[in-house]
Amino acid sequence: MNRDTLPANLVSITAPGETVQYFIGSSTIALHVYLKVGVLREVAEEMFPGHGADRSVISVFAANDHILVSFLHTIREMLSEDSASNPLKIEYLSRALAAHLLQRHSSSGTHGEVRAWQHGLGNGQLRLILGYIEDNLELDISIGDLAALVGLGRVQFMRRFKCSMRMSAYQYVMHARIRRAKSLLKQRQLALADIALICGFASQSHFSSVFKRLVNMPPAQYRRTVA
Repeated sequence: MNRDTLPANLVSITAPGETVQYFIGSSTIALHVYLKVGVLREVAEEMFPGHGADRSVISVFAANDHILVSFLHTIREMLSEDSASNPLKIEYLSRALAAHLLQRHSSSGTHGEVRAWQHGLGNGQLRLILGYIEDNLELDISIGDLAALVGLGRVQFMRRFKCSMRMSAYQYVMHARIRRAKSLLKQRQLALADIALICGFASQSHFSSVFKRLVNMPPAQYRRTVA
């Protein structure tokens, strides 16, 4: 029997429908993430039109994949948050994760080219999307809602949006909420908790956390600087 020491930040993948057993002779800390088969199928068809059914994720043990590790760290951090934006994050991350698995860890992953959408959204599409976001900041905006507005699949929409805006749709929504909050902070009669709700944050603490991360100061301090 071979005995090896496994370094940190390795990734194991179990293909849908398979059962695997690994023997690890010491205690370990691991994060388990489960991806719905339906998400994999949908993303596969958008990445490989007409050939999505030919792609299948393969099982891998102790792979060194820094991109996948980065996804997992982001998921772990997200799980520790109490945030109304988590459904949007989960939807975005699940499809990005599926796309990576299908490109790097699939039965046809080393053959052919992934269809790339090098062009962004059309001007009319972009105006529609940005207008919808601005008009609905207080709501739970999902990737599916945005994609449906312009008749695109989720993965295709995410790629085109990022090509147009140089940031993900999730990042844009967060920045839009902070822009709205900065404007409302000038109105001293509004409490921070009220501003958080108006801008679509789950709570005042979530609002304060995101605001400080993007503006480099908490909202109360920002309010004093613009008073």
